[in-house]
Amino acid sequence: MRGRALRPGPEEPVTTPATLVRLALALTAVLAAALPAQEVVRTFAVRIDGRTVGSVVETESDATEDGRAVRKFTSRTVAKVELLGAAFDQRIEQTWVLDPATRAVLRFESTLRAGTQKVDLSGRLVDGRLQLDGGREPVDPARVVVAPDLRWLLARGPQQPGARVELDCLLPELGGVQRVVVALDQEPDRQLDVLGKRTPVRVYRLGIVALGLETTAFVTRDAGELVRYEVPAQKTVLERVAPADVARLDRVDVTERILVRTNVDLGDATRLEFVRLRAAIDTGGDVTVAALNGPGQRFEGTVENGRVRGVFELRARRPDGAGGPPFPPPAETFAAASLRPWLAPEPGVVESDDPAIAAQARQLAEGARSCFQVVERLARWVHDEIPYAIPGGGSAKGTFELRQGECAGHSRLLAAMLRALGIPARTPMGGMYTPLHGGSFAQHMWNEVWLGEAIGWLAVDCTAGQFTFVDATHIRLADGITMFRPLTIEVLDHAPKAAVAATPAVARRAGAFPFAAAEPLVFTWSQQGRQLGDERVVYSTTPEGQHVFEGSLRLADGAFEEVSRTVVGADGRLLSFHADRTEGPQQSTIDVRCADGRAAWRLATAGEERSDSAAVDPAVFPLHNNCTSHFLLALSRYGPLPDGAEVEVRLFHTELRSVLPMTLRGAGAETIRLGDAEVRARRVMAELAGLAITLHVDDEGRLLRYHQKQGGVTIERRRP
Repeated sequence: MRGRALRPGPEEPVTTPATLVRLALALTAVLAAALPAQEVVRTFAVRIDGRTVGSVVETESDATEDGRAVRKFTSRTVAKVELLGAAFDQRIEQTWVLDPATRAVLRFESTLRAGTQKVDLSGRLVDGRLQLDGGREPVDPARVVVAPDLRWLLARGPQQPGARVELDCLLPELGGVQRVVVALDQEPDRQLDVLGKRTPVRVYRLGIVALGLETTAFVTRDAGELVRYEVPAQKTVLERVAPADVARLDRVDVTERILVRTNVDLGDATRLEFVRLRAAIDTGGDVTVAALNGPGQRFEGTVENGRVRGVFELRARRPDGAGGPPFPPPAETFAAASLRPWLAPEPGVVESDDPAIAAQARQLAEGARSCFQVVERLARWVHDEIPYAIPGGGSAKGTFELRQGECAGHSRLLAAMLRALGIPARTPMGGMYTPLHGGSFAQHMWNEVWLGEAIGWLAVDCTAGQFTFVDATHIRLADGITMFRPLTIEVLDHAPKAAVAATPAVARRAGAFPFAAAEPLVFTWSQQGRQLGDERVVYSTTPEGQHVFEGSLRLADGAFEEVSRTVVGADGRLLSFHADRTEGPQQSTIDVRCADGRAAWRLATAGEERSDSAAVDPAVFPLHNNCTSHFLLALSRYGPLPDGAEVEVRLFHTELRSVLPMTLRGAGAETIRLGDAEVRARRVMAELAGLAITLHVDDEGRLLRYHQKQGGVTIERRRP
């Protein structure tokens, strides 16, 4: 039951600690000028706000490979991360094989894992050029810095205080070569305490242009050995420590780096035609005032040192496809040289040359008469068939194969399918409105598709279910990868304002719930017609007048199990919630208690414990992923809604720790099949943060069936 717009994705380029550390160490890994033959081990701590959230362990030793002596350098990085309620470990493993005399890179292997996401890159020196896997362009070490260390700074970096140079560097974590700006500090020579010893260091300022990161590296003056690395904007420090200093790691929540709360709850953003807002946003070095003005977006303000300050006016564009090119497009339709980058595959990112992706695109486009129609079909397929998940598959191919992803994965997959059909597509980045925390703006990626002069670049957002447009809350910063770190965003005006309900208000019920006490309600879960497992819900009351729903869910032959207990008031308001979950080898417990307008939240998993609290409306319903009883609660408090009648309820999402709106709308009656019987049921359409759900209830508002088109999930009550 995860909604798409609940979690705008990062992810590219959310600089979570492990990524940040390896970006730093790809530029600044430790190598002494004269290394002894024996194995050398170095340990670094990654600290955020003084908390140790990650570690880097590097090992260097002599070795033999293919009958020749080499120097082998390995690095293992781990960071404990939480993003938009999803907790996962981010791990990076790298191996560099070097010539022992010249320290030239002979080959390397790099793997990044973040939850389900995996990013691989490897290369080998052939005839003086580094041949990269996956069809990427070869790298010339004479032009591009290829090294796991900072020793190149001494020779290729700036020599005078304040001077700067721009260099291309191979950064495996970003999939290839990136432009890096290096400056020697105005006061470059200092002293630092390193492992209890006063050490002379030289200070460099480093920045990766695409990410807009400003960082500071402290290296030893004699050998270029890294001892400290700072990222002020991320409040992150990497420093050399003793191994005992990283024995215990805390988990860090990086959500606030890509999300900021705003001053207005805009409700359903899809209907908005105009939004005016004042913003301060830290972003990448490629963002300019000119780039912030274009179709549907006007900006007045400044961009200085990557910080955007000013006022945006955003308008939704909703073309109907008239004047767009036919499908298949004639050869000359997209022949302009400026469109070539948006037609070509990007290895490891937008793999439009992947046979399986191309075949899926051709199947979906079969019979279409216009490119506009193709865009709508493909965007709808990605929305419906690729469930939202953080971190997801990352690249287009990874997302397609894993069948899950966040906004970056969705956008890259859609771009890959369109390019495979010869239709130019790109993946702009910026931010968009989300219902989290009562209204916020968060980092986001979507698509733009070139459909000729009559339409231009058509913006679409398959993550948010906007298949032929984007709403008026999308803040566009750049054509591709950039950073969106919002500092403040204030909504000044928007249209239309919330409409007055055309039907009489539907009152929330109070009193006994329409369920038999102690009698189990059994629901069968299935996906795409394949049975997943069963959920049992038992209703009871307490002497104090509280209402209790106890649930047990078992899916995938026990690979996922959860036992929950929800306590609510007579009108369904949340009083407390507790769940014990087993997912493979991992066990976790979540606990929520509401009192005096606040929800106290606690999560314990894998030896860690985290707690938080949030302001909540005392009348909120609960919402927990994979907990059907919470839909039972809301539906039974309003009963079968009259046709066209709407109610908006507020839900406290136990895993996102945020209040979300859900709209319920009566949509008539129909006969459905439950098991081997036909049943007359009332239909209720639910809209939950961009996720459309079809619910069927009986005359008392008791849930009979839940169907979520996205992912093809059906939860159906089993008849006694």
